[in-house]
Amino acid sequence: MAAPLEIEVFFLTPPASAQWQKYLAPRLYGIKIAQACEPVGDYCLDPVIGLYPRNGKVPEKKETKFEIDEGLPQLPTSTSVDRSLVNCDEKYAFDIFCGKAQAEKKASEVSGLEVWVDTSSSMRGIDPGDGKGSCQRAQFLQSLVVICDKKRPVLKGFDTGIREIDPASSCVSQGLNDAKRMIEWMEESTAKKLIFITDVYEYQAELSAYLESKQAKIHGDRGTFPASKMQDMVVELAKGCE
Repeated sequence: MAAPLEIEVFFLTPPASAQWQKYLAPRLYGIKIAQACEPVGDYCLDPVIGLYPRNGKVPEKKETKFEIDEGLPQLPTSTSVDRSLVNCDEKYAFDIFCGKAQAEKKASEVSGLEVWVDTSSSMRGIDPGDGKGSCQRAQFLQSLVVICDKKRPVLKGFDTGIREIDPASSCVSQGLNDAKRMIEWMEESTAKKLIFITDVYEYQAELSAYLESKQAKIHGDRGTFPASKMQDMVVELAKGCE
């Protein structure tokens, strides 16, 4: 079975400048003045308060269940991955592996903690960088690596594809991504815990339903969660390295 045992997701929101807050979200006697909705799934995105319902009401969450159709015919196989030994049985066709033990997975194939960071072009407005070649993503990853020490987590960057990176490479913001690929990558992951970092614009129905089915822990789906806030959680997240 693939897919991480635990998934923690960060939907990062654009950094709000305190200098412009009163202009970005003007208020009158404590009542927010109506403004254009920047749609993100079933919500609107406000640069200050984050996500809020379009109609003012929080929509009811519908439980999504992914079920296997038990009505489909089940064919016997002598090479099932659920067994450590391939037994010889008359009801199976000839198998050259009959009576031989299957190879065990190498320990290196399963990592304790993996951190996947969005490096697509949409991150330019979310984590634009400090002008010195670094960014909040890089600083977060570097802090995590230092705390984890010898139990270094696997770091990956993703856009149209996914690859291993070092902290400095996480500031690249080029390319595209989509929810379908993200879900496929997560399903194929063998990590015990996966920290998944992307922008709030990816919080769409398909990805949301998948994460809910995996009982993922989500940050940034309500209110604001700028990239700088990840630094406050490094120590807690580093426990996944153990």
